[in-house]
Amino acid sequence: MRIDMAGRDAELAVLDQAIGSALDGATQVILCCGEPGIGKTRLAEEARARAAAQGLAVVWGTGVADAGAPPLWPWRQIFRGLREHCDVAALTREVDSAHDLRWLAEELPPPRPPLSSLQCEAERFAVSDATARLLARVTRELPLLVVLDDVQWADAGSLLLLRHVVRTVRGRPLLLLIMQRSTEPGNGPLLAELLADPATVRLELKGLDAAAVGRVLNVVVGERLAADSVGEVRARTGGNPFLVTELGRLIRTDGAGAVRALPTSVRDVVAARLARLSPGCRQLLSASAILGLEFTTDVVARTLAMDPLTCAESVREAETGGFVVAASVGRWRFAHALVRDAVVSGLGALERVTLSRTAAGVVEQLYAAELDHHLGELARLWTIAAAAGERDVAASWIERAGHEALRRRAFEEAAGLFQQALDVGAGAIDEVTRCRLLLALGSAAHLCADIAGRLRACLEAAAVARRLGRADLQAEAALCLEGVGETNSDRAARALADEAIAALGTEPSPLLARVTARLAEVGMYLGDPGAEPASRRALAIAERTGDPGAMETALTARLLVVTGPGDVEERARLGERMQQLGPVHRDTVLRGRLFSVSAAFERGDLAGVHRDLDPLSWCADEVGGSPARWQVLATRATLAQSQARFAEARALLGELRAVTPLPLAHAAAAGLAAALGHHLGHDVAAVGELFPSDRRAATVSPFHTRGVLDAIGPGYLFTLSGQLTQAAACYAPLGPVADWHPRPHVASACYALGVVVAAALDRPDDLAELRHILSHSRGRYVTARVSAVPVFWLGPVELWLGKAARHLGLLDDAVEDLLAAAAASERAGAPGFAIEARYELAAALSSRDKPGDVARARALAGEAAGQARTLAMTPLSEAATALQNRLDTALAGPLTRRELGIAALVAEGLTNREIAQRLQLSERTVQNHVQHVLTKLGLGSRRQVRTALPGV
Repeated sequence: MRIDMAGRDAELAVLDQAIGSALDGATQVILCCGEPGIGKTRLAEEARARAAAQGLAVVWGTGVADAGAPPLWPWRQIFRGLREHCDVAALTREVDSAHDLRWLAEELPPPRPPLSSLQCEAERFAVSDATARLLARVTRELPLLVVLDDVQWADAGSLLLLRHVVRTVRGRPLLLLIMQRSTEPGNGPLLAELLADPATVRLELKGLDAAAVGRVLNVVVGERLAADSVGEVRARTGGNPFLVTELGRLIRTDGAGAVRALPTSVRDVVAARLARLSPGCRQLLSASAILGLEFTTDVVARTLAMDPLTCAESVREAETGGFVVAASVGRWRFAHALVRDAVVSGLGALERVTLSRTAAGVVEQLYAAELDHHLGELARLWTIAAAAGERDVAASWIERAGHEALRRRAFEEAAGLFQQALDVGAGAIDEVTRCRLLLALGSAAHLCADIAGRLRACLEAAAVARRLGRADLQAEAALCLEGVGETNSDRAARALADEAIAALGTEPSPLLARVTARLAEVGMYLGDPGAEPASRRALAIAERTGDPGAMETALTARLLVVTGPGDVEERARLGERMQQLGPVHRDTVLRGRLFSVSAAFERGDLAGVHRDLDPLSWCADEVGGSPARWQVLATRATLAQSQARFAEARALLGELRAVTPLPLAHAAAAGLAAALGHHLGHDVAAVGELFPSDRRAATVSPFHTRGVLDAIGPGYLFTLSGQLTQAAACYAPLGPVADWHPRPHVASACYALGVVVAAALDRPDDLAELRHILSHSRGRYVTARVSAVPVFWLGPVELWLGKAARHLGLLDDAVEDLLAAAAASERAGAPGFAIEARYELAAALSSRDKPGDVARARALAGEAAGQARTLAMTPLSEAATALQNRLDTALAGPLTRRELGIAALVAEGLTNREIAQRLQLSERTVQNHVQHVLTKLGLGSRRQVRTALPGV
């Protein structure tokens, strides 16, 4: 075993087992984490050697900390590696994926479009699916190890492709080894999803123990060190193999007696070793470190005005000393990132500035034809060089890098670059440039879910635009403040939109249409009655201009405003018009899909929602940013809740709470938690956690004190947890139902929850009004949305109509509605609500007490109790069991409980086979029970059962 594998026996055993399992046809995934220098890449190299020795083909891809790296860069490297083991072109044709893999496989015939053209979520999905199919085909004949190193620097698209492979390529001789630097988590949420997959094993590398440190030092120093010296080195390094090796090299040079005087920092360790190099080599390493972790001799030589031959000699000296290693022809990289960091930290300020300015000029000249790939590098160099002047030039390069980061959907990086451009250019850039940078910063902050940062940037941009007298820039500041349900931000957006509209005048223009649409959108969030007419004006202006972008914005605003139960047809027409526009902006398709999904929830088409989830996810991945991720998570969670997949819904709820600080996130999480508690139960503590007193406080605006859902939601939860005094306190301020006026996108939910609270508080007049309002939505399903994003689902409207009718004593109406509710829930694939409807139907039948009602109610209650227990719906199972026991007493007679239940089903006219399917019994068992019923009751035929039992 190589000495740099000392102390890694346990980790190597895990890898050996994974290699063996992969050879046996079981797909394996290992995520290896650790600090810099801990030996992740060394471990991956050892895994490569061991896998190759056992017959696995090995391919390798590495994420790079370079803003110029193209999307899917690690996978392009993996495809290059596959060429050494198989005929990639032939296999792609075999699995019919050549068209979709043109972006990755260089051997496929042209035209091969640039990766930057991968802007459609459908294309992204196609590439990922084609990659998974190709890997499945390759591993049909060839066991494979895929190493993804430094994934903390990989782009999100590469991680999404990896996630798809992990989810879809199963039962294959495939081992995926993923190496992540734990101090730079990077794509943390996506990697967390990989860890949640049952096929993934987490391997965390720790520092070496004293014995392993001693073995490494013995080899590096060339002699055995005393135990106290080994202990001293381990204490100073924490067992980090990189530092152990570096200190060992110093000991070898200075003698074992120098152990006590060894430096403790990486910088000092490396500096001590650098002092032993020639001046030319030290100069080369300094310039190389300024350029980054990797460098080319061409750029370094030009930066230093060094003769190429002299440069080559200095590189060889650095390689011999273990400072750099060859990366490819003419390209080198530092042996470790810590070496490069130490070299940079050892440079003086003037040296850094001079080298950076010179290197920036060299890069600009040398790569003039492909600068997009070097903008991140130039931004870094100019940031340092700006200390010596030319700050306006530096700001322009940093701004270009920021826009390139936006294009790559690296939103946090983009926000940092735009702020950096503002800081570097302070006092050197003109006001228009400053305003433009502030608007770019606001846009990037929005995509990072930094709502406070977005607001600050936009208000400052608006102030600059106001001083300049630029109405167009004022409008852009308002447009940047997309509505998110945060009062301060939405009010500011409304004020800026009003100001911009006044400044733009009355002449129709695309910009006027867009800013009027923004006014409508934020007005909807603020409860402004002017939102609806503003949306009409925006659409009319957009239609007059014929501009597709203006049409898309205006249609979106109109769709957000007309979200009531009576607006379904108009939403359908608007949705069709939006689809006809095509993908005007990157998020147009995402918005269209979200509206489609929300309509499917309202129609009870849960199967359709499920079909749309993957395309919706890929669309959100393409748009990128926390808001898009939150939208998909909320949709997935709502579907899981509606289909009674409660464990999954709870897991998604945790992600929903963590994914973004958006103001709407709390509302969505609280709504989903309440909907889960509807079937799983709430206790007093849970209600207090969901709606603490500060969140129940009124949110004052010029148009409303607080929304109906803000009051009825907590009131409903207090009702479920038996706290009727608190429920009444929430309910009373709402006043008569006719005066509620809930926001359209939560109207049906407000009225449905109101049924529960009004019934518990014995408000028959309110119940009657709620039932009347809900009756206009028969055939629909109760939903709540934030904009177009579903946040919880409460089953068919008929369920709530039936509950209201039962409490009002309208039992025939209640039975009819609840029968319809049970059938509608079954059709939708919502077992929790089907069980609830059956229980409510049993309660209504037992109260009505017509011939056959009681026995039928008893059978329904028993069925509901058993099914509710299976799904852990404790409150409903307990209520149904109690009702069943009461009805057993009412139906007491010569029959057993099982016989009584079967008699009720016979009375309904069910055949033995239907009864067996309903009760999950064998048909022979049912036949025996029916015979026992007939015998005990002295009956000659099944038809006589209905009249033989009282109440049946």
